[in-house]
Amino acid sequence: MFNRQWTRIDTVRQYVDEMLKACEDSEAARCGYVHLYGVGQACALIALRRGHDRTYAELAEIAGMLHDYATYKDNTRENHALRSSVQARAILTQTGEFTSEETDMICQAISRHSDKGQIHEEMDEILKDADAMQHWLRNPMEEFFFAQERVRWLSREFQLTTETTYKITIDGTHFSTVDEFYDEIDRLLTRDLTWKTGHNMDAFHDLLRGGFGVHEVGEGIAFYWAHSNKSRRDLGYEATVGYWEKILQKCHPANRERVAQKIKAAKNREGETVFDIITRILLNKEDIYDHTLILDNED
Repeated sequence: MFNRQWTRIDTVRQYVDEMLKACEDSEAARCGYVHLYGVGQACALIALRRGHDRTYAELAEIAGMLHDYATYKDNTRENHALRSSVQARAILTQTGEFTSEETDMICQAISRHSDKGQIHEEMDEILKDADAMQHWLRNPMEEFFFAQERVRWLSREFQLTTETTYKITIDGTHFSTVDEFYDEIDRLLTRDLTWKTGHNMDAFHDLLRGGFGVHEVGEGIAFYWAHSNKSRRDLGYEATVGYWEKILQKCHPANRERVAQKIKAAKNREGETVFDIITRILLNKEDIYDHTLILDNED
């Protein structure tokens, strides 16, 4: 027998359990336990699958536990996402265990979880996907939920289908430089490597081909680039000058003139930027992979 570790999840579960026990409708209470606990655990699973640490997964699970709180407490779904967000904020504040940033992130995700036709922040998307996943897994044979686009993406991401397209979000708020972009791509496209990947476009191309713990060689990925306008600026001509100057320091003498011309063009704000190079490589239809890319064109 071991002594269980008390965490913030347990604190929040107390509020959820007390609310559900007070429900006059026993069937609604049963559904509440199944759905709120199920979505919470699905949130943690998805967060960990997408490379986040355990603290982030804890916050994701708490968002899942509270996402429909007002639905069961007030016995109505009317405007339930916003009302649940307000009630969740009161709970998290009352516990005194969450920073203002953590509270804002959780409550924002709850307020947006019904808006499944839009792409928002990372935590928001984890909660939306977890909500869709729990509804589907409640009865995997129910066609209504399996036919939903988010469920189809999730079934591919978790390799629950023979379809081979994964859904991966590149979040422009996670990086501001070329090297930070490489770090983010390592996080998204590799798992459990015992060595470091190269920080260059050749290595990026290799990762896109697959076989590094996330997708198999040649399997397609549906990329969504959130905050792509920010990335377009961050990886614009100024970054491009630095990118080519770094290559110039190490390139073969036979390539120096070509690289010098790239630097000159970037200084004149002409030719491809680093952002353009990345998207070109990602969408290369002549390689073995067949990826797609959607830019949200937001800051």
